[in-house]
Amino acid sequence: MKELEKLSQELKLVSGEFQQRFQIAESREMSQALKELSKRYDSASVPQDLVENVLRKIRKGQSPSTWTEMKYLCFGLTRALEGESWVLLEDSKAFNRAMIAIQNTGDNPASLKRCYQGLLYNYFIYPGGRDSAHEIGRKNWNTIRSFLQHNLDRVLVVKPVSEWLEVLREHKNLLENDPCKRYAKAYLVGDTSELKKVSTLLNLPEKSWVWEAVILSGADVLLEKNDEEYKKGLDSFLALLGGISNLVIPEQVIIRGLAKLIIRYSECVNQAVHERLRDLSVSKIGNPWLRRDAWQGYVSNEKAREMVNGWLKKRLITDFFGILSDGGDTDSRRLKFWMKFEPMVTDLWILLCPFAMDKRDSNFKELRNRARGRLLKLNTMTDQNAFIMKIGKYYVVEFGKVGRAFFYEERQLPFRLDVPDGTSIHEGYTKGGLKSDNGHKMSHMQKWEDDFQSWLCPKLNWWPPSSKIQQSPVISSRPASHNASPDPVRASEVTAVSDKLSSRAKRNMNGWLDTEYAELYEYVEKFKLAIRDMRHQGGVVWVLTKDEKSPAGDYLKRCGFKFKENKGWWKE
Repeated sequence: MKELEKLSQELKLVSGEFQQRFQIAESREMSQALKELSKRYDSASVPQDLVENVLRKIRKGQSPSTWTEMKYLCFGLTRALEGESWVLLEDSKAFNRAMIAIQNTGDNPASLKRCYQGLLYNYFIYPGGRDSAHEIGRKNWNTIRSFLQHNLDRVLVVKPVSEWLEVLREHKNLLENDPCKRYAKAYLVGDTSELKKVSTLLNLPEKSWVWEAVILSGADVLLEKNDEEYKKGLDSFLALLGGISNLVIPEQVIIRGLAKLIIRYSECVNQAVHERLRDLSVSKIGNPWLRRDAWQGYVSNEKAREMVNGWLKKRLITDFFGILSDGGDTDSRRLKFWMKFEPMVTDLWILLCPFAMDKRDSNFKELRNRARGRLLKLNTMTDQNAFIMKIGKYYVVEFGKVGRAFFYEERQLPFRLDVPDGTSIHEGYTKGGLKSDNGHKMSHMQKWEDDFQSWLCPKLNWWPPSSKIQQSPVISSRPASHNASPDPVRASEVTAVSDKLSSRAKRNMNGWLDTEYAELYEYVEKFKLAIRDMRHQGGVVWVLTKDEKSPAGDYLKRCGFKFKENKGWWKE
């Protein structure tokens, strides 16, 4: 028994010694960690309930009574009181009382430094540089910036100098006008090292205006370049917006930057499809024909929305005939044919068989992502896929396997399309099936393109510009010559035709004109002029007016049109 007691006492001694050593080691590690935190941030966590107490005190006209309360006050300048909308920074009288108290700390640099950090935090988090900011808040935010500028050297004398203050001394531009242009220029060439340093060591909040300023300043620098230089810089800028920089950029900031880039691209002479801009726009803002309200809210530019809208439709048409079909050369013909109808396609759906719906291949993943909102499931036991386009009041159904296409009028549609993503639709002659005797069936045989076009185009009163059988809406009843030089027309004829064109424009802005001339079409219509497009006959586009000094003359001249006496303005 004595031996057991002796062993027990020895174990307790060993255990106590081990525990003591462990606590000492743990204490040392914790102390070192706290030292590092203190060195970087000079501040323990700020108790929010105590911050609120000080804010309510200031609101009542009282002043902070201790240095700790002063620190809490500085950290709480932009904090709304719980259950209320009151913010100290947006209250003139309360803010003036607070600033008087803060300025009185000037004789004590160590105390000023504690206030300085809180002011800096609120300076970075409050969007005082925006036009939309609260008027009083914006004014007081500028006062804080001025205070930070003038007192930086005074807090730098406090030893040891904190790392975050050394970084701020190196980056004084953050306290000046246009604070982020420095980072934006580097950002455009893919260099985010300085921005990462500032973000980490100044502990920038995720909601700081700095992120927005960097993105928008970079976009502004890019927008000022000519078309060629703009497009050269666009890819790297979009890559950074897309996340390759590993910076935490708020979603709303990315969208605002994207909006600027989309609008600028829509102003380029050549608006060739830009895949990265299209895909990032669709991912962040949404499908441009399904989420029109979002595009109106973020981009607010119809020309830009239509541009991305056309890009997306073309890509989905290409996806179907390039990835989901098995027709070989026939499908290259189908792709080429339906691509000409893209301006008239107002909606479309992709229907995937179970195999394609679950396939993990990157091409299929990207396709499903692009088709979000218009992706349905084709209930079939085969690997059949389908594609539905709404063109005018007609719905065209094409299948992955070459054979027949089905055309339905809207009122005779045998299936429903106003259903959630992933809804199943039958392929065959069942209720809700894609194939029905209600529709008009046409086969992909021989010169099927001419057959399809001859059936569909007269019903739409529209023909593709490059069509050999295009029926152009000419003004005179006489056939136009190959030179496409129109005869002069009477004012009554011009008015009658312009009225007719106006109704067509309401149905489709592009009509029989290319997207390139859509804006022109709308513009000259206001002046009751008429347009004749003779390009399908090897001619030019004419705006008919006998008088060179017509109201639209200056605009047409700027668009590159030339005037021909007694005939009108023309452009190739």
